[in-house]
Amino acid sequence: MITLETKPTPVAGEIAALVVAALEDAGYSQRGAADATNLAASSFHRKLQGDEKYEITMTQLLRIAALIGLPPASFLPDAFRSPCSCNIA
Repeated sequence: MITLETKPTPVAGEIAALVVAALEDAGYSQRGAADATNLAASSFHRKLQGDEKYEITMTQLLRIAALIGLPPASFLPDAFRSPCSCNIA
């Protein structure tokens, strides 16, 4: 059984911000990126707002990474880069 010392914070907003910044740096509009990754533009826009209800999936992150030529790990928030502070019993 895994016991968490603290409740994990939502990461949807951080992932969305990383994706938005990467798309801007690569010169892609949200509509262009949505079209290129086979996502409806309205749905893609909602996902990029960072709301947990509309989180970007891992498959979508892979598509976006492939589109702009970045490693998928570029979109991992800090929570995934630091050591886990959980106890495994």
